Amino acid sequence: MSSNDNSHSHDHNNYTNDHNNYTNDNNNYTNDHNNYTNDHNNYTNDDNNYTNDHNNYTNDDNNYTNDHNNYTNDHNNYTNDHNNYTNDDNNYTNDDNNYTNDDNNYTNDHNNYTNDHINYTNDHNNYTNDHNNNNNNNNGNNYDCADNNKN
Repeated sequence: MSSNDNSHSHDHNNYTNDHNNYTNDNNNYTNDHNNYTNDHNNYTNDDNNYTNDHNNYTNDDNNYTNDHNNYTNDHNNYTNDHNNYTNDDNNYTNDDNNYTNDDNNYTNDHNNYTNDHINYTNDHNNYTNDHNNNNNNNNGNNYDCADNNKN
């Protein structure tokens, strides 16, 4: 997944009762430039379990939406993440998230959120031992599900 230039306009995705189990995912994303504009996503009853995910993101310009998952022993390094969210209308219903031993290092995150309309209903989040290091974060009007809920 290197050097992917993906432009997604007017994506209307409905995810209902997605039960995903990811074990030992070792992913390396380099130079992924994704632009998501006018994404209207409805996630209902998403029960995702990520175990031992070791992801390295370098120069990722991505839109991360609906990061309401179960992360166990997630050691993620985000370097130079430039995320642009424009007109994201997201509806999250019944998201039960458990974060255990998340050691995340965010360096040089430049996030621009424009017209984010997010509705969270029945969010039950349990955060245990979150060790976050945020350096040089320039965020405006942030509604980042993964980052801000953990703070």
